[in-house]
Amino acid sequence: MSSWSNRKKEKSKKKDRYPMCWSSFLDFVERVLLLYDASDIKRLRLRFTVVVNSSRLNSWVSAAVRHNVEELDLSLPMQTRFVLPCCLFTCDSLVVLKLFMDCPFKPPIFIRFLNLKTLRLFAVTFSDDNSTQQLFSSCLVLQELELLYCGWKNLKTITIFIPILKRLTIENGPLWDDALSCVTKIYAANLISLKCTTN
Repeated sequence: MSSWSNRKKEKSKKKDRYPMCWSSFLDFVERVLLLYDASDIKRLRLRFTVVVNSSRLNSWVSAAVRHNVEELDLSLPMQTRFVLPCCLFTCDSLVVLKLFMDCPFKPPIFIRFLNLKTLRLFAVTFSDDNSTQQLFSSCLVLQELELLYCGWKNLKTITIFIPILKRLTIENGPLWDDALSCVTKIYAANLISLKCTTN
């Protein structure tokens, strides 16, 4: 009985230490990114299963942009509201962008991705026709586009105008059938692979 009681106490102590460990980890990441030297960041992957302070996350992404990040992989917990910093949408060094954001996705008015070749959007909800079309048409050298389980309910028309696009994947599940109610227009003269899946 005493052995079981000791194990229970040990478990409780670990639970109590978790917020402290998590906070220390976030502070560590912040120090690494914000006090980083002049070197470039090749790849940054941020994946969270618990809610993170949005201003802190914003500063991390902005720091990565300042250090000429080439690949950014950002995954947020379900139902997390987050607005990406405007500087991300004019990041000339970015080659690969992967976003898992179960929330409304509203890009800024000015977008310019000069070197973005791969864009993967997972579970984002597009806000309107114009901003969505502007996002896709601003990816001047995009070769691979993946739209996975995104929300299309605010759109009447999906327009993908990317002349040099080579691979396009659109996947929807039973909870994301609203893409089927949209008119989809694809202008991609160099497309070699098209995959559309709905369950």
